[in-house]
Amino acid sequence: MKKVSYLVLGGVAVLLLFFLANPNYAEKRTALGSVAQTLVRADHHQAVIVEGGARAFRAQYNLAVIARATEYMGRLGSGTLVYREIARIAAEADRECIRFEAVLDLAVRSTTNSQRVLALAESVCRIDSEEDEALWQTAYDAMLEKAEYPSVQVAVASQEMK
Repeated sequence: MKKVSYLVLGGVAVLLLFFLANPNYAEKRTALGSVAQTLVRADHHQAVIVEGGARAFRAQYNLAVIARATEYMGRLGSGTLVYREIARIAAEADRECIRFEAVLDLAVRSTTNSQRVLALAESVCRIDSEEDEALWQTAYDAMLEKAEYPSVQVAVASQEMK
């Protein structure tokens, strides 16, 4: 029985070393490291931070967005559901979608329109034409114009848990 345990432990160690050394996983290691730092620093919302880490671990794309959304879950006082959902949508995406960054910024700056922000997030990876892009950008700009905070930095500073 001891031999089997040692073999299993050795196999796990080899896989872990492969994961740590393989350059193909650099972005995932960075995202998971960020989530781990958030977990260590956070005084609240540890369960949702761990959930964000699990999403980053399983996801193939949009890892930076997932990590940043998870950081907001740990740093900001309320409204973590919108960040959790953006992380979920980004993790389930079948490709890298650069507009997730903008949606996450909007979620931080606009705390009253969560459902509309999530609708934008859902549509990010469905933009297939210039017309779709123009419609998405128009909706985004309209929401950004009504945002409560002038920048992400001001929004984070105002909402951060002390």
